[in-house]
Amino acid sequence: MPIQHTSLSAALEGLRVCALIDPALCPDALSHRTTRDARALEVQGVGATDEAAKTVLPFLVALSDDAKDRQRQLSAFETWALESHSVSWLVASAPADALASLLGQRLDVMLSDEQPALLRISDTRILPAVHSVLTDVERAQFLAPVHQWWYFDRQEKLQRITCEPESDAGVWKTPWRLAPAQESALLLAAEPDTVLALLREQAAQKLQEVPRAQRHSFVSEQMHNAREWGLESAEQHALYCMIALSLGAGFSEQPAWRLELAKVRDKTITLTQAIETIEQGMT
Repeated sequence: MPIQHTSLSAALEGLRVCALIDPALCPDALSHRTTRDARALEVQGVGATDEAAKTVLPFLVALSDDAKDRQRQLSAFETWALESHSVSWLVASAPADALASLLGQRLDVMLSDEQPALLRISDTRILPAVHSVLTDVERAQFLAPVHQWWYFDRQEKLQRITCEPESDAGVWKTPWRLAPAQESALLLAAEPDTVLALLREQAAQKLQEVPRAQRHSFVSEQMHNAREWGLESAEQHALYCMIALSLGAGFSEQPAWRLELAKVRDKTITLTQAIETIEQGMT
């Protein structure tokens, strides 16, 4: 069961914890006083002095032993986690430097078409999807360096991934070669975030009216509805979501909309043309 986020400090009390932070999602973290002792994850082929890489590659910060400093860190990190999905917390026996090396190995993946990619496990929107597509053996090997992995889910509930302590951290083979089904599942899990990014660009004010913890489920539901009308692209889904934001989630049940959306499904008109027809009928 998820744990209310107000118990984060209690959940981590007395544990040796490192925060995994994604600066690509939270640029402010790069210069914040709480991250001065950061350890960048070691990624194959990226030099330690590569300044451009430092702005996008994840890094670890060990939580302080001093109670006041630790609370300041947790306060900042929790805010970033909830606002940008950019922080998770790892309980591990390895020191931060060694843990950074082990986690860095797990960033390298090979797609099914033999294209290399970077697995952004520091993005907590992606982390549960990765966990779900791993086989049992892969999961044990992937999580071997970590005893507990804490993160906030999309509904802002604190979640914990628990790992088997007897797993061998040295077994993981890099790069991780994604099976086609795994790759497809990860891409599918990321689709609502692509639509959300478009909405933040094109309908930010309306999106703000939806509580932050409900935005992903709102978009996912509307994407499902859009597919029922034959709409498949991220741009079409974003446009469909904009209509739902303006008119309400059940707008497609209105007779005029059902008529026009049926034409969209039959490919006789586009969604944009349907909107124009509805607007003309209202004037």
